Amino acid sequence: MMTFLWMGTIPIQAEVYRPPGNFGWQKSVPLHLVLHAAVVSDLGLNNEAAGKLKDLQRRVQADFEEALAKARSSDDPKSRIFLPKELVGKNPEILHTIRIRYAEQIDSLLTTEQQMRLNQIHLQYGTFASDARLFSLGSMNAMNNADVLSDSAVAKELELTDAQRQEIRSIHMAITRAEGAKVKMGKSYNGPNYHDLEIERSEKIMKVLTSVQREAFQKLKGKPLKIDLGNALTSP
Repeated sequence: MMTFLWMGTIPIQAEVYRPPGNFGWQKSVPLHLVLHAAVVSDLGLNNEAAGKLKDLQRRVQADFEEALAKARSSDDPKSRIFLPKELVGKNPEILHTIRIRYAEQIDSLLTTEQQMRLNQIHLQYGTFASDARLFSLGSMNAMNNADVLSDSAVAKELELTDAQRQEIRSIHMAITRAEGAKVKMGKSYNGPNYHDLEIERSEKIMKVLTSVQREAFQKLKGKPLKIDLGNALTSP
């Protein structure tokens, strides 16, 4: 049986919180980002195009929820999903499959450059662009670095070595366990708070990269974009 600790409304598995390694960079268009006005403006979309993209994202959301419900009800124990929706929603495997179904419609509404820009913004915010209410911007980006630098496509782009990837994972796991200890011990916990732990995670992970890799990482992210995370519609 899997054991879960809870941080607000986000479940943390006892040993691994959102295991890094499949962030999904460039595997499919992160369409949920169009739910943010700042992204719509950054892409230069008019109201009609933005409306169509938001409608399309709602269809993706509906398909996603249907796929999760089906997976949970499967008679095959190996394919049945036991994890809470909040955690499963971060698993890109199902989501990418669904997004790819709508690739033709997305191509008709977004240029190649706009799709690449969405991927850049996704590197900046990741899954937190739709569920970041429990984190400050700093701590959110710190955790996101652990995800995106563990993604195979990003690792290849930055030419991370196997040793670097393993070190990043080890740092990620160590901080995750520290956060789990805070939840488990409750009021008796006297260690660093979540924000400080996330900043520590980011600082340690970035030190694993060479100066050339850090510069390349920033270029991959593109021009920084500030998003008002609290005003987005709920979406995977």
